[in-house]
Amino acid sequence: MEKLNQPPLLQYGTDKRVAQRFSVLSSREYYDSPEMFVSTSAKLEKSLELNGPELTFTIVLRYNDGVELRIPIEAGSVRPEKATLPAGYVLQEEK
Repeated sequence: MEKLNQPPLLQYGTDKRVAQRFSVLSSREYYDSPEMFVSTSAKLEKSLELNGPELTFTIVLRYNDGVELRIPIEAGSVRPEKATLPAGYVLQEEK
């Protein structure tokens, strides 16, 4: 039951190695989790074919009520300091 009360966790990496982890902190209930999209432009996709060493795209987390969080990936790394987050939302890096 304790794991159910955890905030959503964003993991970035491959299926073999997670490079970065972030908790999405807000006042939302644990069961109110966002849908994830990726984008290289204005269009949102459920998945992208990304190749090359310098991956640049945006992860978009969208809640049912329309609230969006935009988290940029530049040169293959999550850039939380450039994230567009609504008031009351925080990305907390996890070790």
